[in-house]
Amino acid sequence: MWGALDAESQAAYDALWARTQGHPVAVLNADGACSRCGVTQNSAAAQRVRRGDVLVKCSGCGRILVAAES
Repeated sequence: MWGALDAESQAAYDALWARTQGHPVAVLNADGACSRCGVTQNSAAAQRVRRGDVLVKCSGCGRILVAAES
């Protein structure tokens, strides 16, 4: 998986790892909220997360958002 990320995405992950004390990724809950900070994302961001084709960061805490498994 790591090798599939471009250098910019790898650098963003590394920076977030340090800033978030080892928790750079959060799940986008079914209600559209970040699982770490609880901020609800706008519908466009939530759709991008669910598509999974671009890196989307939480508008509240800045963590990388991933879609919840169904």
